[in-house]
Amino acid sequence: MTDIKTIRDKIAALTFQKQVIDAQPRSRDEVEMLLAETLAQFEATAAANMARTVAQLAAGHPASLLTLTGMTPHGPVTIELGPMFTSLLGTSSMLKAMQAALKSVPEGHAPKAKAKLLAGLVYDLDALYSDEEKIIRESEANGTPIQRRADVLPQYVLAT
Repeated sequence: MTDIKTIRDKIAALTFQKQVIDAQPRSRDEVEMLLAETLAQFEATAAANMARTVAQLAAGHPASLLTLTGMTPHGPVTIELGPMFTSLLGTSSMLKAMQAALKSVPEGHAPKAKAKLLAGLVYDLDALYSDEEKIIRESEANGTPIQRRADVLPQYVLAT
């Protein structure tokens, strides 16, 4: 029979592993895909902005390429510089710079793999919680009670 310390050590390890997985909702690949989509949107916006700016300049109107803020009757407006930087530096340069920042993002798991991994962890934790409660009940029946963990889930204590 497995002892309580072994079970509790396994519960702690699996709980920690589950918390690490839950803490990162997106994998590095998903973040990279979102960055590429964002840069593609920036590129399209920048092309339209550049065409408009060139048309304004050609028509003799003033145009500003790097306006950061403006005022409207409703208050200040912030201008997104991503499209302009993408237009000026190119998508590949922007992507390269952003991919360098990706190194700080943990690898993570793809959605299907993450769901499968979490399901397995939940299944294993369920079995360990049940085994732990069985050992605790046996120890109580033998007159040598073992204290329950403070974070024990009620459904395991109340299960018959």
